[in-house]
Parts: sequence; C-alpha cells; structure tokens
Amino acid sequence: TGTVSAMHGGYQYVSSGGAGTVSAMHGGYQNGRSGGTGTVSTMSGGRQTVHDGGSGMVETMSSGTQTVNEGGTGTVSAMHGGYQYVSSGGTGTVNTMSDGLQYVFGTGTVTTMSGGQQYIKDGGTGTVSAMSGGTQTVSSGGIGTVSSLQSGGTQIVYNGGTSLNTHVMSGGMIKEEGNGGTVT
Repeated sequence: TGTVSAMHGGYQYVSSGGAGTVSAMHGGYQNGRSGGTGTVSTMSGGRQTVHDGGSGMVETMSSGTQTVNEGGTGTVSAMHGGYQYVSSGGTGTVNTMSDGLQYVFGTGTVTTMSGGQQYIKDGGTGTVSAMSGGTQTVSSGGIGTVSSLQSGGTQIVYNGGTSLNTHVMSGGMIKEEGNGGTVT
C-alpha cells in the first residue's frame, strides 16, 4: 500500500494486490498492476496506467493520461483536458467531460459531455448519455450511441462505422463522412 499526498515528479508502482493513492499529481507516473488499485485525486500532468484486473480512478484530470489496458477499468470523474485511452477489452468511464479525449478500442462511456471528443476505433463501443457540446467520432468498425444529442453536440460517423440508437434533439447533428456509415 502506497500513499503520496502530492507528487510533482517521481514514480509510484502498484503491484498485484496493492493499492496506491496520490492526492495531487502534477507530474510523475502511477502504474497499477494486475489486481492493484490506483487513485489520483487531481491530475494536471503525469500518467496513470491500469493493467489487467486493475482499477484506476482519477477525480479531476486537466492534462495527463490514463491508459486502461485489457481487463482493466478506468474512471475519470471530471475531464477538463488530458487523455483516457481504453484498449480492447478495457472499460473506461468519464463522468463529466468539458475538454480532452477518450480514445476507445474497448468500451467507453461519457455521462455528460459539453466539450472534448470521444473517438471510437474498430471494435470499440462508445456511449455518451447527454451531449451538449463536443464530438463523438465513430470510425470504421466502431459503434457509437448518444442517448441525448443536444444543440452544440455532433456525432460523426465514418464509412463502416455505426450510429446505434442515437436520439437527436433540436440543434444536435449527425454527420456522415466518406461514403457514410450506418445510422439506425
């Protein structure tokens, strides 16, 4: 078990069965291995990597990277910038996104999006519950859903991509690029 109140540089490694907590990370690196749990309260730089069987939590991300590998689970409560990368077989959740990027090969969820981007790659599945700004981009082989696509929000569907059960409200927009994907 490792706890760091403030990390401006350095490295925290969480091995199997361990638990690591960093209250504020402005740089450095937290690596949560299989079976480990890593928590960062504030990430304005640095990196958290969540491996198979691991769980990673970032309360507030304004920059930096959370990488969720196969079998891992990563959560960002508030994303104002930065990057969440979800590998095939991984699960990533952003509760509130006003900026930043969720890059999805596995399963990605954004509860509320007012800015930023969810980018869904081949084999990935992405869901945005409520979008009033920002973009969900669905590339070939990806599946994207926006439960409530409101004014200011855009879903872009490329050839081979699928928009599934997206509900378009007044001012919301679905754009089909290339030869267009499938919109159902």
